[in-house]
Amino acid sequence: MIYRKTTQQDFITVIALKNQVKQRVVAENLPIWQDGYPQDQLIAEDFSLGFGRVVEIDGQIVAYATFHPAEHEYPKDTFKNNNVMSFGRVMVANDFVGKHVGSFLVKSMIAETKSLGYDGVGILVDDFNERATRLYYKLGFVKEGRDLFPWAELDILKLYYD
Repeated sequence: MIYRKTTQQDFITVIALKNQVKQRVVAENLPIWQDGYPQDQLIAEDFSLGFGRVVEIDGQIVAYATFHPAEHEYPKDTFKNNNVMSFGRVMVANDFVGKHVGSFLVKSMIAETKSLGYDGVGILVDDFNERATRLYYKLGFVKEGRDLFPWAELDILKLYYD
């Protein structure tokens, strides 16, 4: 598996991946990613700001996430430590769910965060997204709280480095 930043050439593939994942979310009856989220324009912004990350296997993009300073998308003081990176819009292709691709993607973002000198990673997650929540706890994230945001009530998870 290869973890890397996105390039403009990846955009169409990532949009197709997003559409596949959205169909799976609907089929699994998960009440996330509603009202058109994430819009293609939002992913285009991820790309233009250098925030897009992908995982490739044999030259095929099989996962995507946005990876950015937490305050880029979340209100100031969402996390108790403000020197944190965050990620979101995590997508894994249907054929690769359960094959540790999501784990590899998150571990790679954690390693990149450390290399950039941040104090940790903070994320927001729906408590009913059990697959993602299990992964985050397994990787050492702990619940820092829960808050109501304009788009949903979410758990605030953090992983701070010593």
